[in-house]
Amino acid sequence: MYNEYIAFIEEWRGGRGGTHYYIREGNTLRRIEHYAVEVVISKELVKYVFPFKRISNKTICIYSFSNLGNPCVTECPPEAFLGSKETWSYDHKLCVNRCNLRELKCLEFELKDPTLERIVEDARKILQCYYQEDKGVQRVIGI
Repeated sequence: MYNEYIAFIEEWRGGRGGTHYYIREGNTLRRIEHYAVEVVISKELVKYVFPFKRISNKTICIYSFSNLGNPCVTECPPEAFLGSKETWSYDHKLCVNRCNLRELKCLEFELKDPTLERIVEDARKILQCYYQEDKGVQRVIGI
């Protein structure tokens, strides 16, 4: 089992009909390419191959989006992918769907680019201000 390799194929379609894989380490979500020993890129697809032992004690998070952009996250142990003939196939009985995104609120995406980190932090501050303002308006009008 520990000598096996797992392969994933990601569809790069942004937030419409795409699938993206992350490895959860504590409350941090790290892109799967950090674990890959082979990456094959074609038009809209990217294939990542990595040894099972690199992720054997971690959680795989599959972010999928419907064609309307509705997100759903599935958390799986790596064992769910062992022995599957297709890269998108896994043992659903071992996984948990988390389509209520509030359950994932504590998770942080790992960002490798310092400029991107500053942009995300600035956006969070702005959105928090909007959120607080919206809550105040709701309170005033009795919603």
